[in-house]
Amino acid sequence: MSAFIFLAVPGMKAIGASQESLQEGPRRIAVVVSRPLRPYMEALKGLLTSLGQRRMHALQPITLSPETQGDFRAVQSELLRLSADAFVSIGPEALPLVQSASIQRNIPWVYTMVLDPAKLVPHSEATVCGISLFLPAAEQLEAIAQTLPNRKRLGVFHSLTANQAFFQEAMRHAQSLGLTVQPIAVQSPKDIPGRLTGILPQVDALWIVPDPAIDSKALVEYLVETALYHNVPSIGYNRYFLEAGAAMAFVLDYEKIGAATAALLDFYLHSGRCPETAPPYDVIVNEHVLRRLLDHSSEEGR
Repeated sequence: MSAFIFLAVPGMKAIGASQESLQEGPRRIAVVVSRPLRPYMEALKGLLTSLGQRRMHALQPITLSPETQGDFRAVQSELLRLSADAFVSIGPEALPLVQSASIQRNIPWVYTMVLDPAKLVPHSEATVCGISLFLPAAEQLEAIAQTLPNRKRLGVFHSLTANQAFFQEAMRHAQSLGLTVQPIAVQSPKDIPGRLTGILPQVDALWIVPDPAIDSKALVEYLVETALYHNVPSIGYNRYFLEAGAAMAFVLDYEKIGAATAALLDFYLHSGRCPETAPPYDVIVNEHVLRRLLDHSSEEGR
């Protein structure tokens, strides 16, 4: 397989770090991890390595356990007691806990490894800074157009209430690339198998994005394998899709996300500004599947 790396750092927006946090000197960073899951642990590894390279001292990370998930009082007390210059939250469960401690302590914080931080952080909160797991639709579409130039109609399954802003952005940008995006709304994952065979003749590729409608590996396998049987390539968002037979996937690099979070925190502490930063990811192409699709197209053209 071959890989292409697409990184984006859009325009910067100013947010207010406290004057205390902007003072010179070694930084003591408190880190809270949502759960001991491999993606979070990889992000933590990248974060700790990069903090050390930037002469920032990470205090002993706090990892939330099933026992603490329902009662954060002990963890909250620990955060308020720590002698820290800034906080970092990894994952969605840790975000509101760290945000609350940051407000009470009046020190900066950054989040990372959160798919949709807007749902967890009030829009009025002025000191929000971090790296989400959200991949801009425009970047994905440009990579799709480059990798699958003859696949112009993209079908996307989604639940009724999820990803509305994403699809609006996707449909706007698709026109400039000569593509069309066809959102396929379903009430539950159970509706997808019944809709799939009817939609496949109407699309050139199946674009699968993180959504509550795609709720299991079994469903992913069914989508990818059924689409491929009908010579419709799938586009996924992690390595499992490639293993299942997707033609390409946008694969997040969790360790690099952790390192990028340290760089973002360092910049924020020194400048008081927070760049809107897309997570590091690779575009990985499944060359075996592409050859199969090309061979089928050649046979049809004879």
